[in-house]
Amino acid sequence: TIDPVRCPAGTYNNGFNLKMASECAPCDAGEFCDETGMTDGKTCLEGHYCIVGSIDPEPCPWGSFGAIPGQGACELCPERFTCQIPGTVTPSPCPSGAYCAANNSSPSPCPIGTYSPSQELAAEGECLLCAPGRYCSSVGLTSPSGECLAGFFCQAGASAPSESVNASVSSGQRVSGLCPAGYYCKRGADVPIACPPGTFCEAGAALP
Repeated sequence: TIDPVRCPAGTYNNGFNLKMASECAPCDAGEFCDETGMTDGKTCLEGHYCIVGSIDPEPCPWGSFGAIPGQGACELCPERFTCQIPGTVTPSPCPSGAYCAANNSSPSPCPIGTYSPSQELAAEGECLLCAPGRYCSSVGLTSPSGECLAGFFCQAGASAPSESVNASVSSGQRVSGLCPAGYYCKRGADVPIACPPGTFCEAGAALP
């Protein structure tokens, strides 16, 4: 008699009377067949996917995850979450100071002039404009960098302690500048204050 030939890895056979290896069934999607001569596939691992004919489970790529075993394909990481490691089982919340669109594998930092103390932002426009009287000088901040200087006002979205800006961004309107003549601006001012009657204030005045 001729010894039976095992079905190759990536296939299985739970029947009888096969004559050729090509008659072995490819391993089903969501399963893997990592040995020869298998009569059934093994369930694909969580954090992995197994296409038809898989010999070994493949880890879910960056930006996707596999929450349950037996998947033929991974799910895209949902917005407000990030999947930074191949083989992710559970997406991680997007961290403070950043935002995460769908399929995220690397959180995007909130731009200068903005910040976010909250997690799970989905878009740049959800980053907060820097708080009144404060400035945000770098990307990815979870709180403002500090107070604006005397002689300047920082209404919202300032990126430096002494800058002049009036620009529309996805988070809103960034407005800050030199204190105008006839007004004074103490340290941390969000709006210029009119000089009292009988006093004169040059541009950039910190006190009347």
